[in-house]
Amino acid sequence: MSVARASIAWTFVLATLTACGTPDEIVLNPLGSGGSGPDVRNVDAGTSVPDASGDGSECASTSDCTDGRHCDLSTRTCVECLVSTDCTSGDEPFCEQTRHRCVQCLENQDCPSLLDVCDAVTLACVPQCRSPADCAGSSGTPFCASRGVCVQCLSDADCSSGGEPRCDLVTNACVGCLSHSDCASGEWCNPSKSECEPYI
Repeated sequence: MSVARASIAWTFVLATLTACGTPDEIVLNPLGSGGSGPDVRNVDAGTSVPDASGDGSECASTSDCTDGRHCDLSTRTCVECLVSTDCTSGDEPFCEQTRHRCVQCLENQDCPSLLDVCDAVTLACVPQCRSPADCAGSSGTPFCASRGVCVQCLSDADCSSGGEPRCDLVTNACVGCLSHSDCASGEWCNPSKSECEPYI
């Protein structure tokens, strides 16, 4: 589509939405995902707006990325890491290659304590358990998940304190939101952070 035709199409979309009223749950991106036309996404339908593997920024080289991120040339997006040497934090020194994020461990031997194991879901070093009693003295992870590791929560009831009221049943961690309905009016649930953010 030519630039002129794209501009005409976008003008028509804007005119239509203005006449009908633009609801809070509609997110408009005039360039769209390919830069050739409008991108209208119904956030309440559960659409993941950003790229979960990075910050969603397009790049041709690492110099195009900010905040110390690196350019993944296979997807042309800015990500946290490409190799473990990109992870400069002492707490999360390993690069997980699926989502290109820095993590605490990739296997059990990466954990400094012999009492901990590498949780295959969260890639964090946590105590191993066979029953709830094994997690009783575990700070911040008092519950025993079915996969045999101590976790932060098993249900929303375990996340009653603080600003993270939902329990992610995949990671068993308390998070700010799991769906857009968990957020206030004018906000959407960013799936890469599990946090409510204002519409852009």
